Amino acid sequence: MKTLNFKHAVEKLGCKVEKYVYGYNFRSVFASKDNQLWYFHIEDLRDEHPFVYRRTVKSLEDYTGGSNINDVEYLLENLGYKIKENRKQKYDFNSF
Repeated sequence: MKTLNFKHAVEKLGCKVEKYVYGYNFRSVFASKDNQLWYFHIEDLRDEHPFVYRRTVKSLEDYTGGSNINDVEYLLENLGYKIKENRKQKYDFNSF
């Protein structure tokens, strides 16, 4: 199975990345597909298997949006991909 970083994984799902958020031990992507705006999120990168989800949103500032859908990893697996988000910035390496 091939690995992709989070941003490229969202693109592999056929989405156009509109905004990328490089946060404190997390990453988020706002992306569009078929006239629908989506919010993708990968939680705490300090975890061995961080939780990944997506939900519909109305704008690039809508962090609440619809209900969480946790099928991102499953959809990617069906395409032969797996997310591997490297922790790059020094604040990604702090401990619990």
